[in-house]
Amino acid sequence: NLFLQKLALNFVDRIITDSYASIKSIRKYLPVPHEKIKLVYLAADPILFRQLGRVGVPTSGPVFADLTRTRIPHDLQILPRAKGVKVTTLEDPETQALAPELLHAVGATLARVHQVEGRGFGLVDWESHLRTTELAGGHREWAAYLLQNLAGHLAVCVGTGAVSEGEAGEITRWLEGMAPGWAGSPCRLLHGDPGYHNFYSEEGRVTALLDWEDAVCGDPVFDLAHWGTFTR
Repeated sequence: NLFLQKLALNFVDRIITDSYASIKSIRKYLPVPHEKIKLVYLAADPILFRQLGRVGVPTSGPVFADLTRTRIPHDLQILPRAKGVKVTTLEDPETQALAPELLHAVGATLARVHQVEGRGFGLVDWESHLRTTELAGGHREWAAYLLQNLAGHLAVCVGTGAVSEGEAGEITRWLEGMAPGWAGSPCRLLHGDPGYHNFYSEEGRVTALLDWEDAVCGDPVFDLAHWGTFTR
């Protein structure tokens, strides 16, 4: 009941919510100090955290979640504080290099994420996941998801001067030409944003992998490419 929820909130470090509007509602219906409320865009639910736990992925899973929007008009999760520190604080500031054992631990954690099978490619449909516990995207083919916003993205690049219209055309032809090779791609759970800022570590171990709102079902090489793009 609401009284027990309020009581429980006295013993948590933070309340995590995914919209500015819900912060106001939390303060109204579950009055807690403002400094305990943190805005983080979230979509993952307790079912996903249980699936990740079964394959050995450490997460800072919720101690309380309410997706009914009957008490307040927004989804709400309360998560415990992750152990350790962000891996970004442990990297070399010049090269982003990590100690070999920690780099191995980060890679091994991501490999365990990729053991979870998906059905359908693309961003995870969280509403469907709540109903069925299956992880599913909205596309039957990996290529359909990868190419769906290509024209819009290239238009932005042309508009900002990053590429010319001719180069945009070459990029389109090159990617569309590669699409047949993506047929038969594995469909696995991908984190979607596996930068070091989303990993926590303590004593050389990964203690938590956070921030699942960009989770995708697709080819694991997508996660590796994302990591490689933003890590020197």
